[in-house]
Amino acid sequence: MLLDQVLPDYHARAQYQILIPCKRDVVWKTLMDMDLTSIRTLQLLMGLRSIPAWLMGKSKPQLKKHTLHDLSDSGMNVISEVKGSEIVLGIIGKFWQISANVRTDIPAERFVSCSENDLAKAAWNFFLTETNGITTVYTETRIFCREQKTRRKFRLYWTLIGPFSGLIRIALLRKLRSNTIRYEKKTLDTGYAKK
Repeated sequence: MLLDQVLPDYHARAQYQILIPCKRDVVWKTLMDMDLTSIRTLQLLMGLRSIPAWLMGKSKPQLKKHTLHDLSDSGMNVISEVKGSEIVLGIIGKFWQISANVRTDIPAERFVSCSENDLAKAAWNFFLTETNGITTVYTETRIFCREQKTRRKFRLYWTLIGPFSGLIRIALLRKLRSNTIRYEKKTLDTGYAKK
């Protein structure tokens, strides 16, 4: 897996998977086209996450349509990709702080080599395999913190936030399954795909 090359060492991780009764290329296309902001769980939890910053007078971020490739403006970059098989996204910051202090100034090509002590690196992948027309989508999030002090801060944060992060991943996988099945049905019914 590309994820093993991008972030082989980690201090926390979460894994999820789902079976989708469609071919891998259809699932991949749907994943790449999916509007992440259409996931209600994500909308709710991102809204809650922004409350402390809003109370401190910072503007509340507006959710606009985002695909996986559109996340770079929020600091989450595509680090590595094998089209049709796996995509790995990465983000660097101090996630335990109210503003998360995401480092948007670190380009994707520097993700692997970035080694600042007070930052955490998170990598998130989607990996697809197909057997007999059924695709398994695996998603994993890994977090690496170079120094002990940073790990302690992150672990406290992850104890509180990890379960909600998991809810987002589960909701995303379910949305991907329903969107893929709907897309394939439209294709079969009409002979071509409609948006």
